[in-house]
Formats: sequence, structure tokens, C-alpha cells
Amino acid sequence: MDEHKVHITPIRTYVMVALMLMILTAITVTVSFIDLGPYNVSVALLIASIKALLVAFFFMHLFYDNKIYQASVFQSSNRQFFDSLMSQSCTALCDMMSHTMSSNTA
Repeated sequence: MDEHKVHITPIRTYVMVALMLMILTAITVTVSFIDLGPYNVSVALLIASIKALLVAFFFMHLFYDNKIYQASVFQSSNRQFFDSLMSQSCTALCDMMSHTMSSNTA
């Protein structure tokens, strides 16, 4: 069996991560009141992905675990964000094209 490395995370690290999570939550709430058009969801998901990575790396101790697990979590988080961004961009483009086509026929 693999030996599990013992690590002691300082309280300061937990406090700093918790503070960052609170700041990112405040940013999420603030940005929700700003009209970014089709990118509101993408910005919210980007912030949520960053928050999820902070929780996974520090509170779930992934930072001290095997690097392959870190890469896997980071990749899946990035994939979620970029899939959402592409979906939002395609939706905006389709809406713009349908609006342009309907205004040309009128």
C-alpha cells in the first residue's frame, strides 16, 4: 500500500482560502447585477470554477495529494467553463443571426 504523507495545513491558509471564497462570492453577486449580455452565465461559471478549485485543493487536501488527481480536477473544471463559454457564444451568435435575418425580411 502507498504511504499517505502527513501534512499539517496552517490555520492561516484556511483563513486565507475562506476569505478568498467570501470575496469571490461578493464578486459573483456584484457581477450578477451587471448586464454582460450572453456572458453573465459564463462569468458566473468562471468564478464558481475558481471557488471549486480552492475548495478541492485546500479544504479537500488535493493540493497535497498525487499530482495526477490535481491535473484531473483542474482539467475537468476548465472543461466545464470552456464548454459553457462556447455554448453561450454559439447561442449569442444564433440569436444575432436570427435577428438579422428577421429584420432583413421585414
